[in-house]
Amino acid sequence: MRGGQASGERGGVIGVGVGEGRTPGDAAVLRPGDRAPDAPCLDASGRPVRLFQVYADPRFTLLGFGAELADTVGKLAVEHDGLLQGFTVDGGTSGAVASGPVADLLDHEGHARRAYGVTDPALVLVRPDNHLALLTRDPAEVTAYLTRIATFTPEE
Repeated sequence: MRGGQASGERGGVIGVGVGEGRTPGDAAVLRPGDRAPDAPCLDASGRPVRLFQVYADPRFTLLGFGAELADTVGKLAVEHDGLLQGFTVDGGTSGAVASGPVADLLDHEGHARRAYGVTDPALVLVRPDNHLALLTRDPAEVTAYLTRIATFTPEE
């Protein structure tokens, strides 16, 4: 895959905009199959919420880091209804982003971005078992991954 690796096991680097001081060969860089990190955030109404609370849903969770991904996250959540829940994660001090959309989750102290090593806009797909599926900039990779899951037929 171009921006990430979709795998059930710990595999290649999924870092998009790998955090400062991290390199793709660094053990601190997250990979598919790694446990998804927890981080404190605020919900759209300003109440504290942890990412692990968000992941408690039995569906895949898509985190879109950056307000510019709000439409993408919303569109993917609608396209994969029943299989995916989506959240826009933005930094700063308020949910409103310069006359743009309101973030679902506010990474007000930057903990989520640091935990995921995200420095640029990125899509993070978390499996229902709270492990990373992929991290990418390309929404088509999210669609391809979820399509493979939805159409998987085990061998008899």
